[in-house]
Amino acid sequence: MAKFNQFVSDLSTTGKGVACTYDDNTEREVFVEEFSRLWPEWNVCLNPKKHPCDLSAYDSQNNIKAFIELDRAGQDWQKIYWNYLSILERKEENMLMYNREAPVLMVWINQSMSKYCILNLREVNILDYPLQKIPYKKNRNKTIFEHPFDFHRRIPLEFGTLRTTGE
Repeated sequence: MAKFNQFVSDLSTTGKGVACTYDDNTEREVFVEEFSRLWPEWNVCLNPKKHPCDLSAYDSQNNIKAFIELDRAGQDWQKIYWNYLSILERKEENMLMYNREAPVLMVWINQSMSKYCILNLREVNILDYPLQKIPYKKNRNKTIFEHPFDFHRRIPLEFGTLRTTGE
């Protein structure tokens, strides 16, 4: 788990109506329903808060079929205008470990939860892409702060699947 940083916490909660980075109950509930509809043969369920992924999916014999990690944006994009999907360095070790057991599905969601993009980590070797400093800058108290410590890997958007909720 990453060390708490107020700046990163502010970035992660802005526009989502939540008080902390771990308050993703709304996304979890919406996407249990969404993925249960999308994959009716699976039982999609919430993971405990301490689990590295938000959701899991099981078949009728209770065999794990997928781990699902949700990441909701603070803005309501309707069309992805960037050319990559970002995997945070601080998440990659757990995601790669769980990916050996079952596919890890990374899900990027817009603010209104009407659009999302799924990346199956078994379809790309994320380690083929270099770690990069996150270039995000934000004005805070009339000072520009650069992202203080996070790094990410930029995976080409072509590996993801863009969907509309309820489609």
